[in-house]
Amino acid sequence: MKKNTVKGFGAHYIDENMDEEKMPKEISVEESLVAMIYDRYEPVNSLPESTDQKTTIELVDEMESTADVSRNAVKKAMEGMGFKLHYTGSEYVWILRERLRGF
Repeated sequence: MKKNTVKGFGAHYIDENMDEEKMPKEISVEESLVAMIYDRYEPVNSLPESTDQKTTIELVDEMESTADVSRNAVKKAMEGMGFKLHYTGSEYVWILRERLRGF
């Protein structure tokens, strides 16, 4: 029998007899927090397109007010959501564009 369950970023149908290996993986704390960033910002391809830039350390500092996070896991989650790092000449920053909100 299949049942509808929500895991991660979408709904999945899971067969109760399915092997554990084939089941959708639980998302990490970092992925959940990056999903909140994705809700506010969209990924861009170049610095001129961005409205904001943040280092990985700045993102980790913001996230650690909510949970203990790993810098490498944050980087992997950001890349997984399509965000890109840009070298400014002195540091690497994530290039972000704030999403427009219609009211």
